This record gives sequence, C-alpha cells and structure tokens, in this order.
Amino acid sequence: MILPREKPSELVKAPVVRALAALLMVISILAIFTRISVRLVAVGSLKLDDHLASLSTALAVVQSVIVIYQGVYGLGIHQDGLEAGDISSLLKCQYAASVLFIATLLVAKISATRTISDIASPEYRRAVLTAEALIVFWALTSILASLFQCQLPAPWDYINGRCFNRTALWVYVNVLNIVTELLIVGIPIWMFRKLQISASKKALVMGLFGCRIFVLPAIICHMYYLDRAINSSDATFDMWLPVIMMQVVQCMSIMITCIPYLKPFMDSLESGQMVYFDIGLGKSEDRDSRAKKSKGSGQASRKRGLASITARSAHASASQRQHYEMGDIDKSAARQQQQQQQQQQQQQQQQNEPSSSWESESHTSQVVLIQKSWRVDVENTNGEAKAA
Repeated sequence: MILPREKPSELVKAPVVRALAALLMVISILAIFTRISVRLVAVGSLKLDDHLASLSTALAVVQSVIVIYQGVYGLGIHQDGLEAGDISSLLKCQYAASVLFIATLLVAKISATRTISDIASPEYRRAVLTAEALIVFWALTSILASLFQCQLPAPWDYINGRCFNRTALWVYVNVLNIVTELLIVGIPIWMFRKLQISASKKALVMGLFGCRIFVLPAIICHMYYLDRAINSSDATFDMWLPVIMMQVVQCMSIMITCIPYLKPFMDSLESGQMVYFDIGLGKSEDRDSRAKKSKGSGQASRKRGLASITARSAHASASQRQHYEMGDIDKSAARQQQQQQQQQQQQQQQQNEPSSSWESESHTSQVVLIQKSWRVDVENTNGEAKAA
C-alpha cells in the first residue's frame, strides 16, 4: 500500500489523485448543501428532485472515497513498482467506482429532469419522460456491461483476465452521456423560448439551464484519455488522468444540477414561470371569454329579437284594440246622430205635410243615403281594423 504522505512527481501521481478526488467531493457536498438550504429557506420543504440530488451526492461521496483508496493502492504509480495485492485491490476499486460513477450520473440526470418537469407545462412533460426513459436505459445497460466486462470469477481484472472490448463500452457510455446531456439542455431552452420576459432574464434562464454543456468537454477528455489508458501496457499509471476526468464529470454534473436553485435565479424563474403559464391560461381564458361573449351576444340578440317582436305585437295589438275602440265609438256616435236626424226629419215632415210626393221620396232617399253613408263609414273603419 502506498503511503498517503507521498509527494507527487513525474513518476508518482497518487497524491494528485487523492487530493483532487477529495477536493471535488467537498465541492459536490457544498453544492448540494447550498441547494438544500436555499430550498428550505425559500419553500420550506423538499421535493423529489431535491431528494434525488441528495442521493446522487451521497453516491458521489462513496465513489470519491473509493477513488481516494485507488490512490492509496497505487493509482498513478507505474505497474512494475506495485505488488500483486495492491494491483488487485486497485482494480477492484476501479470496478466499483465505475459502476457508482454511472449510478451517480443517472440519479443526477433524473433530478434535473424532475426539476424541469415541475416547471413544465403538460405539452412538454412528454418530452421530459422520453428523455428520462433514455437516461434509465443508458444507465442500466452501461452498469450491466460494466459489471460483466471481464470473465468471471474476477470481472474487475482487466489486466490479467479476458474482457470484451472495453473501449467500445466506454465510448457507448460517454456518447450516450453526451446525448442525454444535450436533451436535458434542449428541453428547457425549447420550453423557455416562449417566456414573456425581457431578453436579459430569458438569457439568464436559458443560460443557467444550458450551462450543462460545460460538462461536455470533460466527458470528451475522459473518453480520449481512457482510450489511451486502456490500450496502455502500464495501466496503473496511465489510468490516473481518466480517473481524474471522471471525478470532474461527476462533480460538474452535481454542481450544474444545483445551479438552478440559486436564490436570484429562483426569483427570476418564479416570475418567468408565472408569466409562462399565464400565457396558456390567458389563451384559454380568452377563448372562453370569446365563447362566452359570443354566446352572450347570441342570447342578447335573441332576447332583443324576442323583445322587438313582443313590442311590435304589443304595439299592434294595442293599436288594433285602440282602432276597434275608436270604431265602436264611431258606431255609437253615428247611431246617435242618425237618431237625431231622423227625429228632425220627422218633425219637418209633420210640419210640411202638404208637400209633394217627390219631396217625401227625396227626403226618404236622403235619409237612406245618410244612413248608408254612415254605414259605409263604419264598414270602412271595420275593414281598416281588420286589415291592421
């Protein structure tokens, strides 16, 4: 076993591995502590994404401790200077650390997608679920392949054992890691482009969710250095740099998952989310209000139509009743006037008895004409009433 107090040099990188692994572990712990503290202060309770982020940090702590023990057992030391027992312990630590590394990334990615899903509208949650399904598939297949990368009973011994193409395995792990990171970045950018906020706030929102792309160079570097170390004849020494890059990828994944919970950003996100959902609600409310207005206008127009018809019918009936009443008045007045004229004619006839017969006939005809004329007037009045 290599002593922890050994100084780093060109031939010994174990102290660098131990120091950087411990430093990155502390940074991850501080990041999750900040996130949990901000969440408790701002909201007062934790949600599923917070618990997942805490779980990923716990896995990262265990993985980092194992990496520190890799440095203790000789990682970063040339293979010919190590004992067989140290090499076996080192390979076992690498075997466990690789599996925990993938598991840590899985939980951290799901925590990020849960955060996006909590602030997403229903139309974007299907895309989030699709990304989560791909992440779970990638992690499970990668873990299974890592567990059985070499022949039993020593699947960790890639130096003396028979293994399949480990380069292809880690290319698969890293490529799908990049793809899933791009999905996690792309979904919130696609979602937040509709925010009704200023350009500066929109850039802040997209930038803080899009900062996950900064982990991509570390993944590419891990892929590059791991390919060189796997094909090296001195794997115990050459593996120190890809192990450090693995720790950087892990730490950055946890840190980036915690960045959206910075207090100023939470305030901006809260206002932006409210505006975003107000858009959808506003549209539906506008549609509902327009429907209600059209329905109300239709009912109002029908009411106005019924009112106008009722008013016209009432006016017509009133005018008809008035016309009939006027007709009855005219009839009674005509009868009275006719009776008065008949009485006057009878009196004149009695006074003028010696008159000639033609005068009596003309007088009679005059009475008849008068009577007929009044009757005609009454009939005309009745006809107009009926026509009305």
